[in-house]
Amino acid sequence: MSISECNSAKDCGKAPDIGVLVACSIKSGSTYVSRILARYLDANLADSVLDYYGYREQNLHEWQIAPALGSRFVLHLHIKPYPPHLALIERHGIKVVNLWRNLGDTILSLDDHILREHWATSAVYIDNDPDYRSLPREARHKFLIQYGLPWYISFYLAWRTVGEPEWLIRCNYEEMVRNKFAFFSRIIRAFGLECDDERLRKTLATDVPDKRFNVGIVGRSIEGLSENDKLLLERMLIEHPPLASCCTSCHGGPAVAAASRRRSEGIEPPERAAARKGGVRRPVSYGLLSCRGRRNRNSGTGRRGT
Repeated sequence: MSISECNSAKDCGKAPDIGVLVACSIKSGSTYVSRILARYLDANLADSVLDYYGYREQNLHEWQIAPALGSRFVLHLHIKPYPPHLALIERHGIKVVNLWRNLGDTILSLDDHILREHWATSAVYIDNDPDYRSLPREARHKFLIQYGLPWYISFYLAWRTVGEPEWLIRCNYEEMVRNKFAFFSRIIRAFGLECDDERLRKTLATDVPDKRFNVGIVGRSIEGLSENDKLLLERMLIEHPPLASCCTSCHGGPAVAAASRRRSEGIEPPERAAARKGGVRRPVSYGLLSCRGRRNRNSGTGRRGT
């Protein structure tokens, strides 16, 4: 019996074993994705696998998997592919859903998260929450771009170096928002399972508690980030050598893409012109460089990891 044929947890006891790791950047819709996958697979949602979820990097160890999680589980971690993690994934045959979100929207969502929930996150260290909250909106965004963006760049590049193993499924937040059914059915098929369309539709139709969507809109950073912060985000991406050969809009998202288009059309805010005179290297115009690389068999796009 395949998992797609299961009608109940009892039936799924006869289904093949499967272990899933949602390896996700912070504020990429991962809580929702992991809950939907666990519900569809009738698997153990192992959200409490770690004893601490604050500033510490999220790592995974052998004792946390076997036999604690059972034969069918979904893990949800902001985890980087360090060699011990890759060895663990290979040893246990875990399927990895590598989830990413454009950085412009991510910055806004991370700010919302810090203000509404808690400031302790492995992406950026904030030692005084009241001071952070007292900053103007633009200053908070600038802080997160300057001090949080390096974690995201590290996460992206680390997973890019993994290549395209059979167990890796690359996907992104924007794909999920555009068409949830297509997004999840592609992932399920990449697990090597037949997708039960009716079961998936029912799963998507039911309410997901604590799904933690702040806004759930693609492109909110177009209006949400100031022109100065867009310039800072774009500059930090362009000046990072491994990313310089790839279009900034693929990483920065709609806000950076829109700003780049305006510049390429000769429409540039005064503060950007002033910054460039101060020695900022001229960013590459949107569309002149391509992120298209080798097509991932488990990816819904020709872009790698975006």
